[in-house]
Amino acid sequence: MKYKELLTQTRRLPAFRFQDLRPRKPLLAHEHTQIYGWVKEGRFIRLRQGLYALNNEERRAPISPFWLAGKLYWPSYVSLEYALSFYGFIPEAVGRMTCVTTLKTKIFKNPFGIFAYHKVQPHGFFGYHTQKSQEAGQSYWIADPEKALLDFIYLSIPRKLNLSPELFLDSYRLQNLEEIKRSKLKDYILRFQNPRVREGGEILLKIIGKRNA
Repeated sequence: MKYKELLTQTRRLPAFRFQDLRPRKPLLAHEHTQIYGWVKEGRFIRLRQGLYALNNEERRAPISPFWLAGKLYWPSYVSLEYALSFYGFIPEAVGRMTCVTTLKTKIFKNPFGIFAYHKVQPHGFFGYHTQKSQEAGQSYWIADPEKALLDFIYLSIPRKLNLSPELFLDSYRLQNLEEIKRSKLKDYILRFQNPRVREGGEILLKIIGKRNA
């Protein structure tokens, strides 16, 4: 395996797997050792086991954290605190990328950030759409605003806490809820099939109703 040839193949790729560069020829033991050495030298960035990117100086393609979240662990979509911050429903910036998946809960750390994945059952994996990142034009999956709120209730709010308007508005400082589509939120509450999500969703509907009155 020659570095200059790899450089030509990978320079315009945001991320890649070495075996995908030559799918008909498996990597040999000494080539795995080469890759380890190149990562140690800083020529390639290890994003997770088997997934790499060329270093920032040589790589011509930008990497969007939103896009990378789906590439690291699939299937998944951006949701929970990161999506709530993205949509302006919480005032804080969120440091780690938070995602929902049907796979087991997992966290990945690499030079592009911390990526946390939280598991839901297959029937709860819905309510997301595709959009493109502004900085790189790369497509990714992100929760609809309504689903991000319900995912947050289900996965992020501790069970020991009683759901209430005060919890949402004072403790978690939810804001701009008037932008939520009530009809879609009602539909998603029914589809989620979870008593706690139903309870929290009904509280949100009442808050939104008062603000839109």
